[in-house]
Amino acid sequence: ERKKLLGREFIVERFNWLCKKPQGKFQAAAQIRSGQREVKVCVVQEKGKLRIVCDAPVEGITPGQICALYKGRRCIGGGRIMRALSE
Repeated sequence: ERKKLLGREFIVERFNWLCKKPQGKFQAAAQIRSGQREVKVCVVQEKGKLRIVCDAPVEGITPGQICALYKGRRCIGGGRIMRALSE
C-alpha cells in the first residue's frame, strides 16, 4: 500500500530562483516535505516549468507542496509542485 505513495518524477511551477538561473538540465538535491531528507535529482527546464526526476523514489509528492532545490548546502530556490508524473 505504501508503494502507491512513492514517486520519482514531478512538475514544479512558479519557481523562485535565489541565484543565477542555470541553463539547461542540471543536477541538484531536492526536499519536498519539512523534515524529509534531501534526494538527488536531475532538473529539466521545460516551458517555464521544471521537471524534477529523483534518483530514488520519494514519498508524498503532492500538488501544492513546496519543492526546495539545493546545490551543496545552499538553497538555490523553490517552487510549488503542480503534479506528480506517472511512471
